[in-house]
Amino acid sequence: MYVKTGAGISGAGLRRCVARFRRVGIGMALYMALCMALPACVPYQYYENQTGELNKANEVNRNLEGRMRAMGADLALAQGAGGISGVQNAALQDQLESVRLENATLRQKAELLEKRLREIPEAGPGEGVGGFDPKQFSPDLGEGIHFDEGAIVLDEDLLFGSGKSELRDASKKALDRIAEVIKSQHGQNVIHIVGHTDNKPIVKSDNKDNWDLGAKRAHAVFQFLTKQKSLPDTHFRIHSHGFATPFKNVDPNSAAGQAKCRRVEIRLGPEIPR
Repeated sequence: MYVKTGAGISGAGLRRCVARFRRVGIGMALYMALCMALPACVPYQYYENQTGELNKANEVNRNLEGRMRAMGADLALAQGAGGISGVQNAALQDQLESVRLENATLRQKAELLEKRLREIPEAGPGEGVGGFDPKQFSPDLGEGIHFDEGAIVLDEDLLFGSGKSELRDASKKALDRIAEVIKSQHGQNVIHIVGHTDNKPIVKSDNKDNWDLGAKRAHAVFQFLTKQKSLPDTHFRIHSHGFATPFKNVDPNSAAGQAKCRRVEIRLGPEIPR
């Protein structure tokens, strides 16, 4: 039983203080488990998910820092009241120090997420960190494929049926040639595969939404290049932009513009450090 003295802290107040320590510790353990799992999300990842995880990390970090300040104030109050034993004081000090260390670790994880995010190009039209040379693909790859500022752009009609994510047989000849060029010319580069859709809502489909469809289509190309053509899967990054990045200079609300938006882009990334 704790004794309240002066303006000190009661036994109930001290128990609230301890409970606050425990809540923060448990929350941090769960979140740190999530953060530790993120680096294992290769060889592919979604740009939007990485952004969301970074925002979540920053929000958790802000909440944690606020709780740490409150915990420090509670501890100081308990110490000043004289209603806490030396053993209890040492235990609470240890818990606070442990949370501080976890806070520092979380900040490092947030910094790592920011670095990973910077390494993922938006991969929208006209962006990226490198480019394929169309001359490497002579003769022409054929209908349904073109180059846009270094990106290989594959139209939906070449790759997939409407709303589907299984590759058409007709697409595999072009993907064979792309695999040959990647293997011979860019074997040490990161390769980004980006799935894009139009802005029409998904209805009566196995796809949850346009981001899901974009991800599945990018993954289908990834699977072909790695499973069928034996390119190393660790060199690839998969992204889904859904309908967030329409093709440039088109009306995304028109039928013609929506057809241009439905595409998969393959972009060249930086060399992988040896």
